[in-house]
Amino acid sequence: MSDSWIDRTLGRYHIEELLGQGGMSAVYRATDPNLRRVVAVKIIHSHLSNSPDFMRRFKEEAAAVARMRHNNIIQVYDFDHENNTYFIVFEYIPGETLQAWLSRLNEEERLLPIADAVRIAASIAEALEYAHHQELIHRDVKPANVIINVKGEPVLMDFGIAKIVGGTQHTATGAVIGTARYMSPEQIKGERVDTRTDLYSLGITLFEMLSGRPPYEADSVMTMLMMHVQDPVPNLLELRPEVPAAVVEIIYRALAKEPAERYATAAEMASALRNVLGKLENDKPSMPVAAVADTTLETVPAAVTAAPPPPPVTTPQPVAETATPPPASPANGSDGLKKWGVIGGAVIALLLLVLLGYNLLMGADNGDEPDVLDQAAIAETLEAGVILTVAAAETETAVTLADAETPTATPTPEPSPTATPLPEVTITNITLVNDVYVVQYNIVGFEESLPGIHTHFFFDTTPPQEAGRPFSNFFMYGGPSPYTELRLSDRPPEAVQLCALVANPDHTVQGESGNCFDLPLADEETAAARTTPAAAITAEETPSPAATPAPEQTATPTATPGPSVRISDIREEGGVFIVNYTTTGFTEQLPGLHIHFFFDTVAPENAGLPASGPWFVWGGPRPFDGYRVSDRPSAAQQMCALVANPDHTVQLGTGNCAYLP
Repeated sequence: MSDSWIDRTLGRYHIEELLGQGGMSAVYRATDPNLRRVVAVKIIHSHLSNSPDFMRRFKEEAAAVARMRHNNIIQVYDFDHENNTYFIVFEYIPGETLQAWLSRLNEEERLLPIADAVRIAASIAEALEYAHHQELIHRDVKPANVIINVKGEPVLMDFGIAKIVGGTQHTATGAVIGTARYMSPEQIKGERVDTRTDLYSLGITLFEMLSGRPPYEADSVMTMLMMHVQDPVPNLLELRPEVPAAVVEIIYRALAKEPAERYATAAEMASALRNVLGKLENDKPSMPVAAVADTTLETVPAAVTAAPPPPPVTTPQPVAETATPPPASPANGSDGLKKWGVIGGAVIALLLLVLLGYNLLMGADNGDEPDVLDQAAIAETLEAGVILTVAAAETETAVTLADAETPTATPTPEPSPTATPLPEVTITNITLVNDVYVVQYNIVGFEESLPGIHTHFFFDTTPPQEAGRPFSNFFMYGGPSPYTELRLSDRPPEAVQLCALVANPDHTVQGESGNCFDLPLADEETAAARTTPAAAITAEETPSPAATPAPEQTATPTATPGPSVRISDIREEGGVFIVNYTTTGFTEQLPGLHIHFFFDTVAPENAGLPASGPWFVWGGPRPFDGYRVSDRPSAAQQMCALVANPDHTVQLGTGNCAYLP
């Protein structure tokens, strides 16, 4: 195709300049003479349109993508074909791709600021949530498919392209569509994918934004694919120690090998990212940050530190083998096992390539185009690779156990203290100061630092053996005492103790190396605020939803009405809640003043940054249809709405709740 279209007309569009091309399409800048605007025209290569199903897929997917309206998704203006040339017309966005931005930073030996990376990922997650509710899966989320506009906002491109050119799951020849560097394990194995495959790809992208490199790199595509399926996620903190622990946890959860262990929805991931972003931008001390060795905390009042410690509570029974986790654990971090798995996978991949005569695509990112990978070759390699990895694990175990890092002069299997003490952390006291837990603790046998041996704090609702696994709830800390990074609002309702364990540099925990301590009780007023969403939102005195309209969040209107939103009715349609609402004093838009919808299981003050939600960001159009019936928490009776500022903080008293059907 090259430049043969320049200065020609396709449909009504005058082609002017080639912007980029790959194995599946070429993108041109063009002019629409009717609307007098510049557009981008993606022309699908003719060899792909010869498939009997292509025309049907093209019409269905292009029409679905064209219906989307979201500030972080590129707008499709038109799609058509002229003879056997199929093309899609997009809005033209001045800017550069995220891939180009990251490449430029790498050349300058710089990294993307953490807050920028989290903000971009949150916006992409919100765009994915919108698309997923339209029953569209992207299938090829990666930096090359994200353009950063002149305002610094990310815009997701190429929705539906992978499906248009590749069909529902495979091409006619049994190939998988995607980009090897960003493909989810289920994509690689040819299994049916759902919305969580996009979250995996977004997790890879966020890892790359923060570290300057993707988590899995190899000289061949096949080896890279096997790493996605089998290898644990590399330790991001070894590449960038200042990344907050909460961000690391989000990435590890998004990159879980099993889709069921990832975030259930893009909205859930977006909410977690926005929560972290609010704390980063406000520099709140409650943020669990993976501090470097010289990190210091705010000075705690002398009255707090002088409190006499009560006797420690009996340590729970952690699983002893967590000190040396199984080789297959995602949090293992064993360089030996990873090395053998990769080497073995590469050897088998090379043998298979020779025997099958299969010429793989290049291992690097193929521009903005997805790779086409042979599923049969992948399946055979994965099967052989699994066998090799298991064999390597069996022979490596003795070496791993013998070489395990032990702080004592003479290793001993006994858990009891020896003349040279084992690493140990002991919580001695916990007080509550201004809704912040101040945790006094002592350490023996090690100097805590990040990266290095450090401490994992966790509530007793998390089993000790889970307190070092990537997508569990724990908080990394590198000292010094006291620990002051947990707030009262972080405490799960059923938690009664806070626990601590010594953690290795790879974040595996050492069993029986810590203790638990009773959490202080909050005063009655604070406790009531935690357990009651809002007095104005709860309608215990209302006899029934039918007899009385939904209660207003504010009973006293202001003299000069400000922005407000009111839910008028909610109905269920096709498994989706359809919410009709009206606004006063503003028109919702993103970015700008918009609406946060949430169930009444979330307190109004928690329905926006910097609290944790969850909530649904909505900038129109009406009615709101972002929640499915399956999204409803079992305890929820109402859906609520509040006006939200551009930074996602909410204006309390600006909305109402309505009963769910």
